[in-house]
Amino acid sequence: MDRLFDISRFPDPGSVVLTIFYFPFGLVLVIIRLFIALHGLLVSCILPKSAATSFILKSIFAVVGIHIMVQEDKRDEKKKAKILVANYISHLDHMIIDFIQPCHTPDYQGLSGFEQWVFAYKNFGISKGTDTFEKNIKDYVTDDSNKFPVLLWPEKTTTNGRKGLLKFDKFPFSCSSIIQPMTIQATRWPLDVKVTTLTSNRWTDFFWSMFFPYTIFKIKILPAMEKSVDESVEEFADRVREKLSSTLKVKMTDYTFEDKEKYIKRLDTSSNKKTKPNPAELAEVSKMAQQVKEVLPETPLSVIEKDLCKYQKCSEWQVKF
Repeated sequence: MDRLFDISRFPDPGSVVLTIFYFPFGLVLVIIRLFIALHGLLVSCILPKSAATSFILKSIFAVVGIHIMVQEDKRDEKKKAKILVANYISHLDHMIIDFIQPCHTPDYQGLSGFEQWVFAYKNFGISKGTDTFEKNIKDYVTDDSNKFPVLLWPEKTTTNGRKGLLKFDKFPFSCSSIIQPMTIQATRWPLDVKVTTLTSNRWTDFFWSMFFPYTIFKIKILPAMEKSVDESVEEFADRVREKLSSTLKVKMTDYTFEDKEKYIKRLDTSSNKKTKPNPAELAEVSKMAQQVKEVLPETPLSVIEKDLCKYQKCSEWQVKF
């Protein structure tokens, strides 16, 4: 499980030190790029969603350091897919894909109208419940007057994209019999700082993309896949996942979105155990330290407590000095 996610953005102490030295330059770069990015927001407001608008936004994002490279494009114009699916490696993925294939990405979290606007999410009514949300997506997909496909994340949450795919949710594959699979990977220059972490959000992912000189997203658009007549939704989802797995050269895992949530809670619990003091042990250490202090009055109490804590194999948080 821990190999599927990056807990820290920085892979080693050296990258932290270099980032500290680079920080003033990066901060200036963020400020300049934010003003440029505002022009992108204005473009998205003024111009209707189209291939031309996506190209303009893609060019603007290239100026602010987010480069998009299409390594493979096997779209079939005769086989129009209303559902796009891809692996999920950062909170910026949907905008990157939208620049290549104009689409709508549902808001899964009930974001504010401002956040939906800034990060280009479409409101499908998640605040009214999952059933209404999924029904609205299916109604949109089946309406021929809607020309833009919907981008869905079968994994339902981000991973580092380097070790494996989470088990796919079957909902995206129940919306349409034709699915357009895509893969997305990312690298960053000059430091190998991760594009997302286990608990990061869209604002932090966006900030670090503005901060470093280049972030390169690599896209592969695979041939559209169609569900067979005798194939179940689960089997169709597994077949698409196998295709993405072989393309990315990563393993398919049995872990799910819920397993990631449990993993985060487990890490939080473990962290709390290390940071919250145990009153009983503190009292025992303090009592013993006072006794030693009576014998060695010239020795600082903090030194005595530290030595006693080492002797009793206490955690660092159990000593107050």
